[in-house]
Amino acid sequence: MAMRLTTEIQYLKGVGPKLGDLFSRKGLKTLADLFEFYPRAYEDQRAARNIASLRPDDIVSIKATVVAVHSINMGRSARKMYDVVLRDASGQIHCKYFRVPYKGYFERFKPFTEVRVVGKVTEYRGRIEFHHPDIKDVEPDEETQDALIPLYTEIEGLATAKIMKLVRSAFAQIEEWPEEALPKWMREKYKLIPRQDALKDIHFPDPNKAKEYAEFKTAAQKRIIFDEFFWLELYLASKKAGFQKEGAPQIRNNGYGTNRRGRQYGAEAGNQYPLRRYGPLLQHYSGNGLYDEGKDQEHAPGKCIGTSPGSE
Repeated sequence: MAMRLTTEIQYLKGVGPKLGDLFSRKGLKTLADLFEFYPRAYEDQRAARNIASLRPDDIVSIKATVVAVHSINMGRSARKMYDVVLRDASGQIHCKYFRVPYKGYFERFKPFTEVRVVGKVTEYRGRIEFHHPDIKDVEPDEETQDALIPLYTEIEGLATAKIMKLVRSAFAQIEEWPEEALPKWMREKYKLIPRQDALKDIHFPDPNKAKEYAEFKTAAQKRIIFDEFFWLELYLASKKAGFQKEGAPQIRNNGYGTNRRGRQYGAEAGNQYPLRRYGPLLQHYSGNGLYDEGKDQEHAPGKCIGTSPGSE
C-alpha cells in the first residue's frame, strides 16, 4: 500500500498492531500525527562540556551523575521547587524546576545514575545553575548519533532515541504528500518554506543551526508557527463573522495543521482533517510577544485574515 499522511502508524515497517496501539492511545494514529509529534528540544552534542567550564548563557550538553533530588516548598502555597543536583569530575551544579515537566519526571533520577543534561546556563546569586533543562538517560549508542539530536517526549517507556528512529523511518517510507494548503502568493509574501520541507527540517535538524533551533528561529519552525496561528485565527474569525461556505476563498487543510485541542477547529470550520498545534513554539512566540503590535508585523499570521494576532 502507498504510504500517505493518512496511513495509520501500525502499517509502517517495523511497527505492527501492538506498537501502533501504544501510539494510538496517545492520540497518534496516522503519519500526519507522527510527523506533528514535534521534538520538545534539541541536543547539540558538539557542545559537550564539563561543569567547571560552564559560563552564563552557554547552551550546552553535558554528561553528569545524579547526586540527589530535593523538593522545596515555595512559601505558603502548595507549589514546590524541585532541585536535581548533578556532579562530574570537575564540579557540581543544580538543576532547578519551578514546575513539573510531566508526572513521574523526577522519580526517574536515582543517585549515582549517569544522565545527559541539555540546557542554558543561568547565573543566580553568583552561582551558575540550570533552570528547566532537559535531563535524559544516556543512550548506549548515542555517541554514534548525529551532532544535533531531536528530543521527544517519552511514550510509556518508549525512549526518545527509538521515537526518533521511527519518525525517520516514516519519512523514508512515505510515498505521497498532499498539495500545499496555503496558496503560493501567501507563501511568497510571508517568506514561508514548503510545509513538507519544514516537517523534515524539524525532525532532521541542521547541526550548524543549533542556536537557531534552541531559540525557535529556523525557517522550519517559523513555517509551523505560522500555520498554527493561521488556522487558529481563521477558525476564530469564522466564529466571529459566521462561517460562509459559498463565495469564500478555497484554502485547503490537507492533513497539515494544529494539536488535539485544535481538532475542533477543523471539524467546526468544515475542514476534512483535524488541526494540530505546535504547543512549545506557540507558547514561545505568544509568551514573548513576537507577534505583538509593532513586532514582526511583516510575518504576523493574523494579517492574512484580518484578525488580531494572539486573540486566543
